Amino acid sequence: MMISRSRVEAYLAMAQGVGRAQPLFDVHVSPYEVIFCELDYRPNPEHPGVHSLEGTPYRPPRPGPLRVEDAEAIDAVTERAEVPKKLSTMMMRKHYAHIGPRVVADQMALSGIGKSLLIPVVRPGSDPAEQARLMFDLYGDDPRFEFAYCPVSLGSEARAVEEIRGVTAQHPLRAIKVNANIQGIDVASPGGRSCLEHLMAACRVTALPMIVHGGISRLLKHPRGRAFAALGTLASIPWRDSGTPVVISHAGMFGCSSAQVAALLPVLERLLSDNDNVMVDISGLSVPTLCAVLGRIDGARVVFGSDALYFPQWSAVVKVLHALDLLGMPVQETFAMLAGTNPARHLFSQER
Repeated sequence: MMISRSRVEAYLAMAQGVGRAQPLFDVHVSPYEVIFCELDYRPNPEHPGVHSLEGTPYRPPRPGPLRVEDAEAIDAVTERAEVPKKLSTMMMRKHYAHIGPRVVADQMALSGIGKSLLIPVVRPGSDPAEQARLMFDLYGDDPRFEFAYCPVSLGSEARAVEEIRGVTAQHPLRAIKVNANIQGIDVASPGGRSCLEHLMAACRVTALPMIVHGGISRLLKHPRGRAFAALGTLASIPWRDSGTPVVISHAGMFGCSSAQVAALLPVLERLLSDNDNVMVDISGLSVPTLCAVLGRIDGARVVFGSDALYFPQWSAVVKVLHALDLLGMPVQETFAMLAGTNPARHLFSQER
């Protein structure tokens, strides 16, 4: 299915209008490529605020007709066991050819977004301090960006608190990020569950919300780790014990087929019912999955995320507005709640 250029432009004009009336937030933006972390950037001499892969010219985004997948196309992709590493690397080089404040801000200007929450992920064996420096050096002087942090000291509450406080002493944080699939945390095991419990306790002590990846990561090398963050597993965690807001990214549906989404919706409803501090973001979802989630889950428990730059931020906005249209929901008012009221209340209510 194709959304025409004129319809795309109308949706973006609508989002920009909402953004002029109230601050809008994107709660799911990656400051750099976080799945493989193998790309080497250099400052772009022609564009201040842009870091680029060698030999890659930067062109500001230009929205055009947008192809959106139907359920059959999504199911065909999810039936594949994995995406070949060579193809994955090519995809990452395309999506993340450029990073930096201007790159994200150019997307934000199209989308009506006033602030973006940057959420890194630290792979096992990598240096979290080095990655944090990259993020803060690139984006730290721009008030349009807020920051999450991905701790590695999960062996005890005290060590996690110490690590988080060490970072906040240098840079204010807005949230803590955990991606069990990439970090190799087997949530279904006693050790993996302990890691999450330590992190929840640390969030309670530091009064920071938690952003939790939810779903299946088919790009990862090791098959077992791809589903550590499966929604059925996450639903067994007493997230209410954190005492701070918890956001399940991708509504826990990332990488799921239409049949899996249908089966998981009751699981998500129970998780939200059991944990009144939990919300979901709707980043990285297809239009059919967006319709399934937004048509079933209370909008007061949903916040907007784009999963940029894996997906262009402007295209994520268009997909959400299109899904609201298909559902017959009030488009501007609902988007104002998902991208404005909800994140402002639950994630951005305190000055930092």
